[in-house]
Amino acid sequence: MQLSNELALVDLNTMEIEPHPHALNLKCDPPPPYQLPESTLRTSGTLHVPVDALPAAPVPHAVPLFAIFFLRYTPDQDRSTILALNTAEAGARLYANTLNLLAHPQGGIDAAIAIAKHSRCYSIHSNDLTQTCGLVRRAMDVPDAKPHRS
Repeated sequence: MQLSNELALVDLNTMEIEPHPHALNLKCDPPPPYQLPESTLRTSGTLHVPVDALPAAPVPHAVPLFAIFFLRYTPDQDRSTILALNTAEAGARLYANTLNLLAHPQGGIDAAIAIAKHSRCYSIHSNDLTQTCGLVRRAMDVPDAKPHRS
């Protein structure tokens, strides 16, 4: 399912993500065995994969917000790691990394905390794409996974 790349429009009343299809923008080619489609636009500094070349069609409707992953590339680590975040840590990270928070009351801190309370939030330190994808899949496949409320 593809809703967006890097930008998620969250309706704070419904806690749903509004679709915003956008080209996937990369700084370099992914490692093998991952390959970019031939229609990828290559500039001197970036790679742009058009929405219609992505492996999944864009979703035409809003979907419930369930999880947020804060990703940090750490090539010097031995392996990729994942850590569940509590509401305070997730809220602080959302506040520091969210666009347009000043459009909300209290400078957006209430919005960041509401989203963090509603969602399962994780910090991922990634050094290997395959390992990282596995960590995300396992986090999403928890049988009775419910948004954390700490």
